[in-house]
Amino acid sequence: MTQPTVVDVHHHSLPIGFIEQVRREGSRYGFRLEETDPGKFLKITSSDGRTVGISDQGWDREVRGREMDRAGIDLGLQSVIPGMMCYGSGETQVEWASRGINDALGAEMQARPDR
Repeated sequence: MTQPTVVDVHHHSLPIGFIEQVRREGSRYGFRLEETDPGKFLKITSSDGRTVGISDQGWDREVRGREMDRAGIDLGLQSVIPGMMCYGSGETQVEWASRGINDALGAEMQARPDR
């Protein structure tokens, strides 16, 4: 008998591709990146002034994969961490962030379609 697939349907993350985008060009759109503990923890402030902290489990797919394995999770349905919703941002900033997050999530899915 095969075991059922364990799916985490509430899997918050912020893909590394978006973090790299913020690092490259975020200041033009009102975003700021602060690496408080390089490689382990960072903070991103969005254009509406919200600051969120995120550990490597939220943006490093290898760390996230090991944590999923430890928890017995086979598949995670990723959604962006709530602080990056940009509710109070302008249209240009929201479009830039949304496109970047969506593209980065797509790259994550292509890199690990099994997770």
